[in-house]
Amino acid sequence: VLHIVPNAPDPAGRSGRLDAALSVTAHGAPSQSVSGVFNQPLGDDAAARAVVWSDRAGGYIDDAQRGRADVDRTRRMGARVSGLWRPTDRLSLDAVVIGQTIDTRDAHYAQGADGTLTRRAAAAEPHDNDYLAVAATARLDLDGARLTATLAALDHDVSSTYDAGRAPLSLVVAGDRPATFEDGNEIRQTLSEVRLASTGQ
Repeated sequence: VLHIVPNAPDPAGRSGRLDAALSVTAHGAPSQSVSGVFNQPLGDDAAARAVVWSDRAGGYIDDAQRGRADVDRTRRMGARVSGLWRPTDRLSLDAVVIGQTIDTRDAHYAQGADGTLTRRAAAAEPHDNDYLAVAATARLDLDGARLTATLAALDHDVSSTYDAGRAPLSLVVAGDRPATFEDGNEIRQTLSEVRLASTGQ
């Protein structure tokens, strides 16, 4: 189990960072990425923090049937914006919005009949993965305990296309010819939590 906790907005001072990378893949297309983070105080008791990222992974799978190289290129873009406000020494309020989109031109698998990093497919098998999440949390320090209340919502869409050209005819409507199978999933979720925990004081 991984518990990842991003850096919170910091009212203590302004800061920022920009990162860029370029890489080369053997038998594939080059890859590149850019990311940045900026923290902005909003007075002595509040701050906002923004993180953005964009990267492209060069493909390395060739489709021998369609005569295309490096078909499995992937593009990922996203942003996270968070805010923090401490109106009193005992009360803190924070909120975050996270959005990301991942688009893959074609699937990453290889069959190897025409080479180690090759396959044969009659159609492209793209994948799309988009999500948006928002959350707000209030924390109140009591004598010997902390009260935490959280409200969150998630909108997650995942779609994939598969080559169905070799599907058994028993799975196909009479008179039709199989081509592709499209699988789409839409996930909508809301979460609320109220928790009271001892601080051991």
